[in-house]
Amino acid sequence: MIIRNILLAVTLICSSFAFGQTKAGILPPNFKQKVPTVQSFYKTVKVDNEQERLLAKSINDESLDKMMRFGKEIPSSIDFISSADKFVQPNGRIIYQYRLISKDALSINLILEQFHLAEGAYLFLTDEKSNKYIGAYTSDNNNEAEVLGTELLNSDDIVVVLDEPANASEPSRFIISTIVHGFEDLESLAKGLNTSGDCHYDVNCSLGTGYELQTKSVAMMVNGGGFCTGSLVNNTSGTIIPYFISARHCGIAPTNWVFRFRWEAPLGQTSCATNSPSGNGPTTYNVNGAELKAQNTNSDFVLVKLNADPDPNWGVYYNGWDNTDSSTASMGIGIHHPDGDIKKISINSDPLTQQTITFLGTQDNAWVVSNWEYGATEPGSSGSPLFNQEKRLIGVLSGGTSACQGIAPNGQPDFYGRFGYGWDNATSANGRLKDWLDSLNTGATIIDGVDPAIGYDLVDASLSTIVGIPESKCDSIANLSFQLINSGLNNLTQVDLAYGFNGLYNNTYTWTGNLPTYGNATINLSGITIPLGQNTFSLKVVNSNGAVDVNDNNNYLTTPMYRLQNDFTAKLVLDLDCYGSETSWNIKDNSGNVIYSSEGYQDDAFGLYEYLFCLSYGCYTFSVYDQYGDGMSGCSAGEGGNGSYVLSDNATGFVFSELTENDANFGSFYSDSFCVNSTTSLNEFALENIISLFPNPGNEKLTIKSASFELHQITVYSYTGQEVFKGDLSGNTATLNTADWPASVYLVKIKTEKGELMKRWIKN
Repeated sequence: MIIRNILLAVTLICSSFAFGQTKAGILPPNFKQKVPTVQSFYKTVKVDNEQERLLAKSINDESLDKMMRFGKEIPSSIDFISSADKFVQPNGRIIYQYRLISKDALSINLILEQFHLAEGAYLFLTDEKSNKYIGAYTSDNNNEAEVLGTELLNSDDIVVVLDEPANASEPSRFIISTIVHGFEDLESLAKGLNTSGDCHYDVNCSLGTGYELQTKSVAMMVNGGGFCTGSLVNNTSGTIIPYFISARHCGIAPTNWVFRFRWEAPLGQTSCATNSPSGNGPTTYNVNGAELKAQNTNSDFVLVKLNADPDPNWGVYYNGWDNTDSSTASMGIGIHHPDGDIKKISINSDPLTQQTITFLGTQDNAWVVSNWEYGATEPGSSGSPLFNQEKRLIGVLSGGTSACQGIAPNGQPDFYGRFGYGWDNATSANGRLKDWLDSLNTGATIIDGVDPAIGYDLVDASLSTIVGIPESKCDSIANLSFQLINSGLNNLTQVDLAYGFNGLYNNTYTWTGNLPTYGNATINLSGITIPLGQNTFSLKVVNSNGAVDVNDNNNYLTTPMYRLQNDFTAKLVLDLDCYGSETSWNIKDNSGNVIYSSEGYQDDAFGLYEYLFCLSYGCYTFSVYDQYGDGMSGCSAGEGGNGSYVLSDNATGFVFSELTENDANFGSFYSDSFCVNSTTSLNEFALENIISLFPNPGNEKLTIKSASFELHQITVYSYTGQEVFKGDLSGNTATLNTADWPASVYLVKIKTEKGELMKRWIKN
């Protein structure tokens, strides 16, 4: 029986309240009793909300980053203790009050420096009429950086209230260094609830099924006057450390940031790509402040350590990750807070590509999500995690042009800084992830996440990345391999596995060895027979070290595997325009399954791309896509001109689908369908379209012309079956004198080097 590390979990729960959280259940003095009217105040310079909104939009449009700017940061230097009104309560406690006014602000939040609260002191922000408040902040919020960022209070007139015990050994002190004037209409403490586009899916929609743990890792960040997203991330030390990863362009001074966890629409109150509102979720699972550990512009990441462990009772999760930077990411999942709204999930079901882009003036080594099938991102999503098909973290959102277009995404791409590139591509620890997330230098490349309420398993086998799937859809045998990983604290010595197709686990394999924690071994499964049709290959861990592996979250791998009967071969010749990165294509069968596809071409990658596809008889649709919306056009002749393609039968040369340079400006999407039923019908289908009779109807002559094949013989029959003409030919064209033939319907049998064809001809 596997025993979980309960002692570690209990220790974490007991120690999770050290710093960084507000204390609930304590009311400000002005909510409990009558207090003197505040006399001392500070009034900020006037802020034009509409002008600030336009400025924020122009910054986002120009930079394509996805940080949401909601407030104008107004510098100040108010020494609170010396500036505030002071009075002593009958019980001896001292009350300080100071009023801040920022006319027409939709919210106010503060950055406090030289921050220190006395033991037993309580700090609040209240509105001037004492209807709502934030707090209490206590000495638990003290930190080495002596900085505190507060949450937002929706008012343009607030009071900062300090309730301090008499004769404190080290009295409270702080400077109000920044007043953030909110110019966006953010609903109460719910921030931007229901402000994002209609195409988004709340994480508790059915689309989020299977990603519940990853959802729990994600938090919204309040960074002065902006919103971003980020997530908790696991490390290899065997100890849970509150590391949090986001995008560097969101900032590198986290001491005043506020991290809000588990802000999700409850089950039954979700909006799933509709214009209906989402229900509100909890808004008090917050941590204040963090310490910078590492940051890097070349993969746009920032790694911080939170000032407090998020309470495990909130239901948080620390993500696993994959630093291999493997290009085998077959899909991408994003979880984020678009527009500062409640948490959403987006899914791209196509393979990801890698690209180096220029972003905010630097080279960003990015994963490219070419087009979200479900959802999108918006400002506020910056820094949010990107997960691969195995639900492991592989990137953080830098920017892009995706957005909602009604209840559908707009088909535009997003770019995520690559976790694997940021792992060790720097000369010092403050620019790398590995020094913090693998501080023991285990050499781990893939690890799983951890639930702090449970702790680490002593025995836990996990699986990663099936490779060796045949590229040809006509191969009947697969030789697969995958990674077995030890995600537990004890060494792995034996793992029993089962595998098969389409829900059947009718094959077994037993691995033996000695894997240390986060060690991995490659397992090969050879000679697997692939059934015909669309299949799902499944692999699972059954037992680990002789007992049931109880952590089901990492025990399974699945991958699609398509096998076609090789009836004929199609050939695609693709000529790109100069914007190759915008182009992708696929071939779907009659059921809509994608059986061949490609994307991720480079710009200015001129030359012909040729592909051969084995296909079974049936109907298919070939589609080509352009991200920008101008097809494969827009380049001058000197830049290579417009693009084109020809999809044909490789044996006969018959063209199934063709796009010429003159028709290259097809917009965002172009598709063509074709059907082939047998070799005979393929030849007839080809000949029917290649050989023409004209004029038809005719009178004194009949011309037979082949566009590509040589004519061998022509036989003409009357409508009653009598032979009227027969002759051997050579070349591609023949003309018959029909002046003496009676007016009637004739059948013309044409023999070519590629087969025979019967066509009808009418004489007037």
